[in-house]
Amino acid sequence: MAVNSVIPGMPARPETVSVTSKTNLPLSQFKAGETITVSVIEKIAADRYLMSAKNATFRATGSVLLNAGDQIRVRVQSVQPQIVFNVLDAAPQQMAAKINGQLLQWRVNPDSFVQLLARLSEFSSLLKTTGLPGFPPQEADALLAIFGGLIFSSRTKNNSMFVKDFLSRCGLLPESDSAAAAGSAIRPSEDLPKDNLKALLLKLEAALQEARQGKQGRQETARLAALSSFVTGALGSIEGRQAASIAYQQNESGLYLQVPLALGQVLRQADIFIFPDDKNTRGENKFSFCRVVIFIDMDILGHIAVDVSLKAGRMNCLIQCETEKSVQLIGETAQKLKDALCAIGYAVDRFDCFKATGLSRKKMEYIDEILLGSSGIVNNFV
Repeated sequence: MAVNSVIPGMPARPETVSVTSKTNLPLSQFKAGETITVSVIEKIAADRYLMSAKNATFRATGSVLLNAGDQIRVRVQSVQPQIVFNVLDAAPQQMAAKINGQLLQWRVNPDSFVQLLARLSEFSSLLKTTGLPGFPPQEADALLAIFGGLIFSSRTKNNSMFVKDFLSRCGLLPESDSAAAAGSAIRPSEDLPKDNLKALLLKLEAALQEARQGKQGRQETARLAALSSFVTGALGSIEGRQAASIAYQQNESGLYLQVPLALGQVLRQADIFIFPDDKNTRGENKFSFCRVVIFIDMDILGHIAVDVSLKAGRMNCLIQCETEKSVQLIGETAQKLKDALCAIGYAVDRFDCFKATGLSRKKMEYIDEILLGSSGIVNNFV
């Protein structure tokens, strides 16, 4: 049975259950893609269960609400690097409540991912000094490399496929629209990289849970607790961004990206909304005629809003700034920007920069109106 949300028309992605430890070895009888029945033997904690399937007993974690004695149908999503089941028959109301909860949590702190990245050096140090048998050093290096690759910086700015890589590596599970907007051929979801950020964080979470079951000294316990706190926050932030992306895809049939930017020694965030002129268009042509709205808070220029329309290789661009100085600075470099756009194949019909006020407030109003407006969420924010 498909899992549906109470949010009108919003498709909900399947809940997952991840195997964290194995009581009966081996579990090689599980094959990716097969559908099986899993029995819940015991509920160990709010999100931890003792389960059995195909004559094997194992511990698993999952946010889907289950009780001892329940039997659920699942599809084996993957067996490497971790066994992950997609739940096929979770209660729709449970799933809807989870998605709405994720959206509300994201709305409370939409900048949570950038705040996590600001703690990346601390996380890196903890990860490299804490021995986790279930998470070897090469996977730790891969995880840290993915974190770094998600930041638009001097190191990543020359990557012409940055948007595509951002979507897949962040674990946002891009749909066909995402691939089309990134300028790539549409790929089936099973071809997406399994070493994305969310997948590795889930494996790290499982390794931390396993490690905390053993005996540790006070210092080791503190390190494990700090790592667990970071991983929990990162997974929650990713899930909130997933929920926001799904809501925007449903409401506007477009893409919503929150891209971290390295501006000097400071990390900031660009909120990017992309939506096609024709919502009913499918495939690679969907974003041939589109509008792009960007909100960003820069170190020197302050709050900026950019509104770009693209049609048949032609572009109109309007930039709003909060100070006359910012308007002047952008005006001085306008010709360079036009020349750069022309060099990559665009014809700029209009380029205007003018002063506006309250752009930070306008961004939140914009999010409330087009992202959350039809999602059924009660807006408790002023």
